[in-house]
Amino acid sequence: AAWVTESTRSHVDTQTTPEQYGYQWWLTTADGHPAYAAMGHRGQLIEVVPDLDLVTVVASTDAAGAAGPELYLDLVSSYIAPAIGQ
Repeated sequence: AAWVTESTRSHVDTQTTPEQYGYQWWLTTADGHPAYAAMGHRGQLIEVVPDLDLVTVVASTDAAGAAGPELYLDLVSSYIAPAIGQ
C-alpha cells in the first residue's frame, strides 16, 4: 500500500499532458476525479480512478500510432467516468 501511494504521487513536473509523473504512472484526472495511468506504445492504456473503483484497460494494435493513449484518457474522462460516477 505504501508503494502504491508513493508511486502515484507527483515526482516530476513534465510540462506536457498529463503534467505530473510518479514512478511509472502519469497523474491525471477523469471527470474531475484524481486518477493515474500507465500509457504505452500505440495507444496502450491502464487508467485507475480510485474514487470510482474504476480500472480501464485498452489494448490497441494501432500500427500507425494515430490513436495515442491521450485519446483514450479523454474517452475515460468524457464518457466512462461520468457514466460510472452517476
